[in-house]
Amino acid sequence: MVKLPISREVQSDADKTYVLVAKLKVDGQEVSALVDTGSSYTFLIWKYWYEVTERKRCDEMVYRCYECNPGPCEVGPTTEVPFEDGAAVTMFERPGQLQLADASSTSFTFGLTSAYKYTPGYSTTHAGLGLGLKRKPRSSFDTFVDQLSSQKLIGSRDFSMYLTAGDHHTGQLILGGEDPRLYETPMSFLA
Repeated sequence: MVKLPISREVQSDADKTYVLVAKLKVDGQEVSALVDTGSSYTFLIWKYWYEVTERKRCDEMVYRCYECNPGPCEVGPTTEVPFEDGAAVTMFERPGQLQLADASSTSFTFGLTSAYKYTPGYSTTHAGLGLGLKRKPRSSFDTFVDQLSSQKLIGSRDFSMYLTAGDHHTGQLILGGEDPRLYETPMSFLA
C-alpha cells in the first residue's frame, strides 16, 4: 500500500471553492494535486510557464509549482486533456522521483502544464492526481496507479480516502487497499 496525506483546501478565495488535494514531494519539491477520480492523468504546474505566461506567483496558489533542476524544463511533445467543465490542460511528460511516506522514493512519470484553457468565468489553474482508468489506450501517459502497480508498490487498483471531521479536513489517500484500523464496517440493522 502507498499512503499519501490529503486535505481539504481553498482553491480560490474569490469564490471559496474547496478542493481535496494530495500532498506530494516530487524531486524534493513540495506540491499538491487535486484528487481526481474522473481523470487518468497526473500533472503538476510548471513554474516557469505559470510565473512567466500566467504572470502569477506559485507560492500564492494551493498547488504550488514544479521546476526542473536546472531549469527551465525542456518541453517535449504535448498532449491536450479536456475536462468535463470545458477546461483543458496541455502538458508534456516529465520523469521524476516521488518521495513516499516511509521515506523511500519511487520513479514515476507525470505531466507538466504548458498551457491551460479556462472554463468561462472561472480562472484557476489546477494540478491533478488522476485516479481514474486510462481512457485512451494509445496514450503514452501511464496512470499514477498503473505506475505504482507495475513497480509492485501496490497489489490492486483499489484506493480509499479517510478524512477527519472538523473545519480543516485532513487524512490519507490509501492506494492499493484500505487500512483496517481506519475502516468501519457498515451498520447492521436488527429486524
